[in-house]
Amino acid sequence: MANIEFFKQQAKKLLKDYQSRVFNETEGLYEYTPHYFLDIDEIIIDFNINEDGPFTLMNAQHIIALMAGFSKWNELIKSSEHLAKSM
Repeated sequence: MANIEFFKQQAKKLLKDYQSRVFNETEGLYEYTPHYFLDIDEIIIDFNINEDGPFTLMNAQHIIALMAGFSKWNELIKSSEHLAKSM
């Protein structure tokens, strides 16, 4: 699998886990039932994700890029494509 495909899959998995959120009215916070990112609460805190706003695939891609050490998704893609071509 090409590197970029791995990162695309990770972004989709992050989005799915985020979409598992349910608002707990008693506690006044969102709860998640993640399947892929079991530390999703930490990810939300570490990357300052606004749980009340929309979270799209583009947002998930940005977070994955940051987790991989890049400042944006396009940098990750270009780096991944360069690696794939040199192999």
